[in-house]
Amino acid sequence: MTLAKLASRWSKSIARAAQTYQDHELDLSQYKVELHNASWCPDCEREVSDLLGLQQANTLKFAAIELHSYENKASYQQQKQTNSLPIKCLPTIIFYRADTLVLTVEENSHGGIGASLSALPNNC
Repeated sequence: MTLAKLASRWSKSIARAAQTYQDHELDLSQYKVELHNASWCPDCEREVSDLLGLQQANTLKFAAIELHSYENKASYQQQKQTNSLPIKCLPTIIFYRADTLVLTVEENSHGGIGASLSALPNNC
């Protein structure tokens, strides 16, 4: 799955999230995002749509978003059971600034990536 295909698939959710963030102007340009996701995961749809909606609502976009897609559910589950994944759960969203990890958001059932982003340096 590509980021463009994912954005197309979840376009309505992303548009709703963008409306939520239309009054939150953040400078996201200094952050690279590593996104671990699967289109079959409902938590991924909610959180990734929130992340992409935040980017859509802001003038200064993320420097880059790198997508790691786990579309084969059986393979993902097998890798998770054997601890052979670089993450603990889906979704996992990792933020880097100047190639330094600054924030990791792991499956947030409460939603609202915006609240998590308040922990990013220079965005409070």
